[in-house]
Amino acid sequence: MKSVMLSMGGLLGFAMAGLASADLVTVEWDISSESYNGESVSLYGLQQEPAWADALLVSWGYEDVEADIYWNEGASFSNWASEVRLGISDIDLGDTEGDAYFWVAAPFPDQFGADEPGSFYHATGGNFDSGDISGLGYTLGSEGDIAAAAYSTWADGTGLSSGLFTSGTVWVTFETVPSPGGLAIIGLAGFCRRGRRRH
Repeated sequence: MKSVMLSMGGLLGFAMAGLASADLVTVEWDISSESYNGESVSLYGLQQEPAWADALLVSWGYEDVEADIYWNEGASFSNWASEVRLGISDIDLGDTEGDAYFWVAAPFPDQFGADEPGSFYHATGGNFDSGDISGLGYTLGSEGDIAAAAYSTWADGTGLSSGLFTSGTVWVTFETVPSPGGLAIIGLAGFCRRGRRRH
């Protein structure tokens, strides 16, 4: 009986070591030299890891974002800095039911853009931190996929880029999920320990 209990103790230690893999992971994207437009959502740095499946989103944000905001030739007006949106996204929106997410924020408050067609306005000061959002229960989904995202809320009709990010980093932090096997071993070890106390 003692040998069995020692084995269970060893399994418990192994399972607890497995739980250590449930760590906080931070992914960052350098968006310098990335363009965006109002025709569609641009995704940057698509990443996917099986170990990230169902990982809990803890926080996200961006820092030191700057961009050249274009007044494209052929457009009636300039794109505005306030129309830029940055965020994080499921790589394939809606690929699995209950698995899609798309969070965005506006990096610049400026309600204006370039002075004339063919020129640009340089926007600065883009910083954002969502704070702790783990209580909302959003996850990376069953595919464990994520990307940075950007778009403009206005399409100027030219089909050209609305602007170009000249600097900035988008980041996201999430907590991975322990393997089911590790949790099962802990449950089994706990059952055996309870059995010992009864004797």
